[in-house]
Amino acid sequence: MTEIRGAPASPEIDAIDELQESQKRARKRRVLMGGALAVLVAVPEVLLEEREGEIDARRDR
Repeated sequence: MTEIRGAPASPEIDAIDELQESQKRARKRRVLMGGALAVLVAVPEVLLEEREGEIDARRDR
């Protein structure tokens, strides 16, 4: 519970605090999900390039 100048917080202030905490958690989740998505997109690309390199190496032999 938030206190303003020593007075107990009102339910409205508690609701605002809870909303701000919820928004903070949501931002963190979006950042983590964005990072996970970037990895999911990048890994297959790297694997594909690696595989293409192996195929090219066999072809050159």
